[in-house]
Amino acid sequence: MNIKGRINLRGRMLEMAPGEQLEVTDFSYVTIRSYCSDLGWAYDRKYSSRRNREAKSVTITRVS
Repeated sequence: MNIKGRINLRGRMLEMAPGEQLEVTDFSYVTIRSYCSDLGWAYDRKYSSRRNREAKSVTITRVS
C-alpha cells in the first residue's frame, strides 16, 4: 500500500495484518515512529518503521 496526501493513516494501520507493509510519503519520520508506538500500545500490537532516503518515504511493518 502507498499512502499519498491526507488519507486516514490510523485506519490503514489498524487494517494491517502481521507482516504487511505500508509505505508512507507525506509525513515526517519522527511523527511516524511515535504514531507506531502509540497505536501499538493502545491496541497491543507491534509496528516497526524504516526510512527510505532515496524515495523520501517511510515503510511501516506490522510485526504482531
